[in-house]
Amino acid sequence: MTETAVQAIRKIEKISKSVFWTMLAIIIALGLTYMYFINKTIWNVAAREKMQDEIVAINSQLGEKEFEYIKSKGSITMESAKALGFDEPARVSFVTKEILKTVAMR
Repeated sequence: MTETAVQAIRKIEKISKSVFWTMLAIIIALGLTYMYFINKTIWNVAAREKMQDEIVAINSQLGEKEFEYIKSKGSITMESAKALGFDEPARVSFVTKEILKTVAMR
């Protein structure tokens, strides 16, 4: 009876060691995974802040370009266009929205 009890205790100890090392490996793996995702999150936040700064700079440049466009749009006259070498067209034609009633057939 004592021999079977000792064998049972050794078997339980062996299973306990296996469970312990398995749980330890799982905890270490989860810890490393957690650190990886925290690191990725920090890098993504930093990248997002950098992109937001770039967006602000680009929007500022866009606003300046729009202001220059509006400013120059108001200063263009027929005299300034002729001074730049533009001429009035000899014949002016416009496109109409009228639907053609005939279809060309060949």
